[in-house]
Amino acid sequence: MLLQLIFPPKCIFCDSLLKIGSKRYICDNCYHEIPFNYTEINSRGYVDKIIAACSYTGIIRKALIKFKFNDRPGFYRTLAQLFVETTGLYDRRDEFDVIVGIPLHKKRKSDRGYNQAQLLAKEISKKTGIADWSAILERPVYTEAQSLLNRDKRQKNIKGAFRVLDPKMISGKKVLIIDDIVTTGSTLNECGRILKMCGATYVEAGVIAHADKLQLDL
Repeated sequence: MLLQLIFPPKCIFCDSLLKIGSKRYICDNCYHEIPFNYTEINSRGYVDKIIAACSYTGIIRKALIKFKFNDRPGFYRTLAQLFVETTGLYDRRDEFDVIVGIPLHKKRKSDRGYNQAQLLAKEISKKTGIADWSAILERPVYTEAQSLLNRDKRQKNIKGAFRVLDPKMISGKKVLIIDDIVTTGSTLNECGRILKMCGATYVEAGVIAHADKLQLDL
């Protein structure tokens, strides 16, 4: 509370000042503009299901771009809260053993200063009690940014990019992997493939937003 008196909370979407003690960093006007669109996608790939809280449009799209590319790591708390509320994940927390945020290669993480997916995973873990095991998955191979590639090149680009550090720990686990956006699902599917190879029995992916024209490669 003292910290909020010194640094008053602001809406992450429009920067308007909020009341001290606000639990969501969203003003009422912006909250009503959020493109909520809870979606469940059953996959034929290595990820058993994908759940998304919103459509990747409007103020959510703008916020995620800022979060990912414009040095706004603090957005993770509000975005994670929206995800948990919209997807009903708290009521499903017993369905998962661990949460894993999609890793970044160390160079890209150094350039950005943080990993947005792992920030989300950490906060979602805090809110649900599902253990955060993001550190068990790494990305040793540096790849081109998926957002810069067409759908035909994304699968080839991401193939073999991930590694589980301790496969025995993953064996028999039900895993929720977390990312910010899903477009073709190539990254999620490759993570699911590696986790399943290490013995994970179930892999579900959770994202803040899905592309409007969702064309999954799964």
